[in-house]
Amino acid sequence: GNISEGGLMFETTKRIPLDTLLKMEIYQPICCYKSMIFSIPALMKVVWTEPRGKDHCQKGENKYIVGGKFSEMKEEDRQRIAKYVKEKNNRVIK
Repeated sequence: GNISEGGLMFETTKRIPLDTLLKMEIYQPICCYKSMIFSIPALMKVVWTEPRGKDHCQKGENKYIVGGKFSEMKEEDRQRIAKYVKEKNNRVIK
């Protein structure tokens, strides 16, 4: 998956229709070293879904990639995710 303070991308075995609201709990590292994890409750609206290429799918593997936008999340949790992404990106660039 892929995360930012605005949304989330993940893989799944089932097609999820556009505009579906997903209630979720995200387990996110506090820092890029993953030494501590916190839980974030969120509501996400599915904004795109696409099938994975058949060449990339084995039996039992995820068949769809889904992208969504967070519609409900505490501001402090958004900021935690933003800080994590920034730290992770800075670590990769160095």
